[in-house]
Parts: sequence; C-alpha cells; structure tokens
Amino acid sequence: ATSRGTSEWWSSRCQALNKVASVGDVPAAQEIFAELRDSVPSKFRTMLWNTLLKAHAVAGDTAGSAACFAAMKEHGVRINARTYGKLIRSAAEAGRADEAVAFFEELRRTEGLTASIVAYGSVIDAFSKAGMPQQASEWLLQMCQAELTPDATAYGAVISGHAKQGQMEQAVALLDAMTAAGLTPDAPVYMAVLDGWARRSDQEQVELLLGRMMEARVEPSAGVYTALAGSCAQQGDVAGASTWVASMISSRVAASVASYTALIGSHARTSDCKSAERLFEEMTHMQLAPSLFTHNTMIDAYARKGDDSEAARWFARISEAGLTPNVLSYTAMIQCCAKHADATKAIHWLTEMLERRLSPDVISYTSVIHACAKKGDVKAAKGWLETLTKMALRADEVAYTTVINGCAKSGEPREAQRWLEKMLEAGLRPNVVSFSAVMKAFARVGDVENADILMGMMLEKGVKPNVVSWTSLIESCSKAKPKRADDAEAYFRRMVESRVMPDKIAIHTFMRAVGSTRSLVVCHELGLLADS
Repeated sequence: ATSRGTSEWWSSRCQALNKVASVGDVPAAQEIFAELRDSVPSKFRTMLWNTLLKAHAVAGDTAGSAACFAAMKEHGVRINARTYGKLIRSAAEAGRADEAVAFFEELRRTEGLTASIVAYGSVIDAFSKAGMPQQASEWLLQMCQAELTPDATAYGAVISGHAKQGQMEQAVALLDAMTAAGLTPDAPVYMAVLDGWARRSDQEQVELLLGRMMEARVEPSAGVYTALAGSCAQQGDVAGASTWVASMISSRVAASVASYTALIGSHARTSDCKSAERLFEEMTHMQLAPSLFTHNTMIDAYARKGDDSEAARWFARISEAGLTPNVLSYTAMIQCCAKHADATKAIHWLTEMLERRLSPDVISYTSVIHACAKKGDVKAAKGWLETLTKMALRADEVAYTTVINGCAKSGEPREAQRWLEKMLEAGLRPNVVSFSAVMKAFARVGDVENADILMGMMLEKGVKPNVVSWTSLIESCSKAKPKRADDAEAYFRRMVESRVMPDKIAIHTFMRAVGSTRSLVVCHELGLLADS
C-alpha cells in the first residue's frame, strides 16, 4: 500500500474521487475530498474542487453545486470553464433550464473563458429534460452560430426532447441532420424516436426506422423491443404488443421478463385473463422468473374483471414465488373489492397493508372510500377521508368527489356542500362532477337558491357546467313548492345559449317544470326537436 501524503497515494485517491463523482455519489466524494483538500498541490486545486462539483452535477444536486461553487470563491480557488460546465450540467440533470442558462451567461461574461461544446450541450440537455425541445433546438442553432460543431450528445438531446413531446417530424428532421453531419445516433436516440412513432401507432414509420437502425449497424436490444411492446400495451393494442415480442424472438434477441410483462399488461387492460395467464406460464417454461411487477399485472387483470377470488389466488402466488407484496399488490386487491362495493374486504386488505408496515398511497385510501360510498356507507367513507386528510398524504379530487357523491345520493345536500367546501379549503379544484353532485342533491329537495349558488361558484371557478348541471337546476325548480316555472325556463334558455344541448332527460325535466305545452313552444323557439 502507498503511504499517505505521497504522490502515488494522492494520485490513487484522486482517481477514487473521480470514480465516485462520475456516478454522483456525493457523500463518498465529500469524504475523499476532505482527505485531499489540505494536501493538494496548488496547481491541482481547481481540478480537485471541480471533481467534487462533478459529483453534485451528476446527482442533479443544484443546491449542493451552488454551495460548492460559493466555497470555491470563498477559498480563492481559480474558476475555469470546466467549473461552469459542471454547474450547467447540475442544472441540466435537474431539468432546471433557467439555472443552466444563467450559469452559461455568467461563463460567457467571464473574461478569458469560452463556452465549450460540452457547455452548450448541457444547456440543450436542460431544455430537453424540462420538456422544452423548441428552446433546445434554438440553442443547437446558437451552438452552430458560435462556429462550434454539435456532437452526437447535443443532437441526441434535442431529438429525444422532440420525440418525447410527440413532435415526430422535427425529431426525424434532426435525425437526418445528425447523420448528414457524419454522426451516428446511438440506441437511446433511436429508441426515443421509435417510442414516439409507437405512441402515434404509426407502424410504418416504426418499421422504417428499425430498418434504418439496422443499416447503421445499431442492433435493436431487448429493451427496444420491450419498449415498443410496452407502448402498444399501454394503448390496449394487444396485436401490436404480440407482434413486437414475436419480432424480438425471431431476431434472436433473448426475450426478457420486461417484454413478457408488457405483453401480459396489454391483455390485462382488456381483462383477457386467460391470455395473460397463458403468457405467464410460457415465461416460466422459458426459465424466465416473473417479477413482482409481473405478478401485480396478473392481479390487475383479474381486478379489472372484478374477480376477487382469482385476484387473491395470484396475490398468494407472490409469496409462493419468494417475493414480497408491495403497495401496488395490495392496492390492486382493494380496487378489485371496490368494483363490487365489498367495503369489508377492501378494509381488510388496507388493514393488512398497514400491519405489514407498508405505506398506503392516495389510490389505496381512495379505493376504500369508493367501496364504502358505493355500498351506501357514507359515514365510513367520510371517516376514511378524514383519516387520509390527517396523514402526510394529500387527498385528491377523486377522494373528495367520491364522498360528495355519496352524501348527495344519500339525501344529505348540506353535508355534500360541506365536503365541497373542504375540498376548496384543501386547495383542490372541484370538477363539474363534484359541483353537479351537490347541485343534484339540492335539486331533489327543491332548493333552487342553493343550486343556483353552486352554479355561480362553478362559473366563478372556471368550471363549465354540463347538461347534468343545468338539468339539476331545472329539476330544483320542478320540485320547488310551489313550482318555479319561470326560473326553469330561464335556466333552460341559458343552457342552450351556452351551447350545452339538452338531452332527453333535460327536456323531460323541463317539461315537468313548465308543463308540456310551454315546453313544446320553447323547444320550437330554440330550434330543438320536441320529440327529443
């Protein structure tokens, strides 16, 4: 072993620092840096600090990068172009384009320093990661105007950015420009464009690009085929997913657990449980060990079908395979129970999850709330929502709307309104379903004033009333004592004027409020068919 303080020791520790910095291991980098800081030769001070900065940059730790940069200035360490390059990269990894540009501009203003290809590339990457491919393209142009030749990394970032936003024509044009510049796109760049075309369901373009990829001697990996199968699966395109898995096997690319899981998922989305199960067994015959995600996908297949006994059987198979159920496993079981209002079993699965010291997510709790509300146990639904709101988790619009609907259906308009107000207090934006549910509850008891107030709230919050909202207002007039025919007609006319076309229920409700003769006259005046 080399002695501490010798040049050999110092060199080996610098290499160790660079190794951990390259993977963004900030704590390890800080520990080695602390060993070296006091013994570093003056000519290597900037390099040492830049390597620590590199660890923060790779980790996307913008706060740590800023603190490290401030310390460099405080200790009088010479700042060079690579220092700024690391700062720009840190912002890029975090997707903070504005910060990346700010550091880049500071670099350009610093006397004696020049922006490199890497610095431009990092800004481009920052805009791409931030979902702003047009700005990334503009920086690619700026790079050319600065008489710098964009490298494969810069092109790849812009191409991937456009592809992820579904801007396929721009992505392909840049891919053409890249190859015309004598640069070879790598597999991740091709993958980004392939995935973009797959999401558009453009099989012809996918096949053309795969051919182009092979001509460039970039062999599609199992990951490429898996991603294409996955894109089809997400869109419910079972045939497309099957085709890509078959293509993978025929191309002598080893089938993976992920590719089979994607294909199983496509069948799960259509509740084709038999096909999903057949593929699962096929995996095991190919000596591929199904993952926890694969098992969860099978549970989801039966959960979508509402078959809780089969879902439970697949849940049990998780432990049989030596795996441990996670939050997704339990949530799928809860959702299955919620489908047929089995609140008791839904609560059982949630309780078991908690006993296993797993942390249920919002979907887990919301599914229990839905099960209780669907069963008609509004008190329990409210109780679980109260539990959710007291936790670190933030109840979403679905949870509140489920309780609001439950209160409304059980004839508790004031309670439904109270939960709507709680929803607003929580900083959530009720949707048209939330408002309409409360309006309908007031309509059932003929409370025109409160139904009208809710309509005003909807409009104030920028929520466009639908036919159910307007029908509830008209129904409130119909059930008021005495009936309020003039108000009902005014609401009906406003509905049509706002370009919401009344359906049969709306017209029949209007007819009950104003009488059949008057309703025919008004419908004729408004150009509606009386027999609708």
